[in-house]
Amino acid sequence: MEDRWIIGIRSQEKSDFDRLWTISWNPALNKAVPHTLNYTDDNGLSWSFTRFFETIGAIVYDLNFHNDNVYASTDKGLYYSDGNNLNLWIPYEVNDISQTKMTDVVYSSNINVIDNQQILSAGTPDGLFYSFDDGFTWEMYRAWNRTQDSENDNKRLSAYPNPFYVDEGYGQVRIVYFNSSNDNGKLDIYDFSMNHIKTLKQPNNIGNESEFVWDGKDKFSDDVSNGVYLCRLSLGNKYYWTKLMVIHS
Repeated sequence: MEDRWIIGIRSQEKSDFDRLWTISWNPALNKAVPHTLNYTDDNGLSWSFTRFFETIGAIVYDLNFHNDNVYASTDKGLYYSDGNNLNLWIPYEVNDISQTKMTDVVYSSNINVIDNQQILSAGTPDGLFYSFDDGFTWEMYRAWNRTQDSENDNKRLSAYPNPFYVDEGYGQVRIVYFNSSNDNGKLDIYDFSMNHIKTLKQPNNIGNESEFVWDGKDKFSDDVSNGVYLCRLSLGNKYYWTKLMVIHS
């Protein structure tokens, strides 16, 4: 653990003893890099570690526990161990089939038991996932500024996250518009010089709204440059506009 940042200390209450975990990052590259997880069963007199996440190139953000079980939240998703073989971790398929998922990143997890029902939750940059069947199926809950039935562009159409940090866990941005009749709108994206970048069709319908999902690439599948982009929604015989800032880290 020489020259490492300790960014998390977690205590696990096992059935017959307590285990102390440390989440450490190597600052050599001035950013989080794949690393080992360290733990002690004797109050720090001796330490052990697992190289599982280092091996798969995953960065661990947080640990959570339920009895002997360990849940690791990483940039590659949520992983589970029964606490016996700490070199074997099972990934969860955290996904709501009814919605488009932006990222595999999971920042945190939690276990709640309500009326004898166990609820597993996972916090992501895009929303909060819940599972009521130990991770077999998931439901995603997310919040955004709701659009309205309005002639005002700023109320009819919006984009999030905005600014769109392409390399910060998302990789995609949502452009949402009010669409109570589920009409098939079309979205054209232009750069600030009004050069046409891409056309998006076939939006996803969510209640009385619809959304386009854009990955920050142009019609030639090349990454667009940093800057402000103009999004024009064609809905019926009308146009609505919004601005979107794209930033590569």
